[in-house]
Amino acid sequence: MSTIEINFGISEWSRHHPGAPWEERIKRIPLCEKLPNIEYRAPDKEAKPRKSFVANYQNVRKNQYRLLPAVIIDIMPRPPASIFDTALDLCLIWIEERNEWVAFEHRAWEESFRQDDESENGPYALDSYCTGKLLEAYHIPTGALAAQEAIRMSPKDLEKQTRT
Repeated sequence: MSTIEINFGISEWSRHHPGAPWEERIKRIPLCEKLPNIEYRAPDKEAKPRKSFVANYQNVRKNQYRLLPAVIIDIMPRPPASIFDTALDLCLIWIEERNEWVAFEHRAWEESFRQDDESENGPYALDSYCTGKLLEAYHIPTGALAAQEAIRMSPKDLEKQTRT
């Protein structure tokens, strides 16, 4: 089975906690297999998606990475005054090798003073909620594109749709 890897790097907690192993957060994405559907509860209709980039580390210790186009959806932001609450984001990442957007759940929480830990679940196929948020991030009206068409459009192609 042929796969590609996304290396999300090392959390701040692992990096700065004495004795903690430097475990890289690597996710493998099959190139041709169908991905499982994302499962989460109570999607927030008010969540505002934003275009962004995700670092795919080639060498963590030398801080070498390639930026991948992404759309981030803050499903459950951490309250500003909260210390130990968990934040949950959905990261929709363009995977050029699959010619498809892929979803990951990203969780972050504070382990100790000013040291976050984080983890990712996935990869998942986009559902209708994620596809709608992808289109919203690119300012494309819902219904302007079929869902299956939208999830296979590169960021560049989605930008062109915005201008038409």
